[in-house]
Amino acid sequence: MIGDIELEAPAPAPTGAAFRSRSSQGLVALGKKMVDKQQHGVAIAYLRAATLEDPQLAEAWFYLAVAYEGVGRDDEAARSFQRYLSLAPSGAHRADASTRLAQIDEREF
Repeated sequence: MIGDIELEAPAPAPTGAAFRSRSSQGLVALGKKMVDKQQHGVAIAYLRAATLEDPQLAEAWFYLAVAYEGVGRDDEAARSFQRYLSLAPSGAHRADASTRLAQIDEREF
């Protein structure tokens, strides 16, 4: 605790056992939670595991892209947003993914 602010310790990085005991949907849920907490490195680990287990899981690609963007890995973020859009062209995150992809393209020039 610093002053009146309660600090939360970063989530531990997932271990092999955590990956093996979770479904790909469970890994996405954990990854999204880490993205929401701005713990992008941990989120990447969960979401990469989800995409390796189920490469067709569009939501995993979207949140993986957001996590990559959060750590400044724009090339990986762009590829992951593109993968999301190819898997879910009418998906719930379509507009957000398209906007973020355009912003990455603008930053690269």
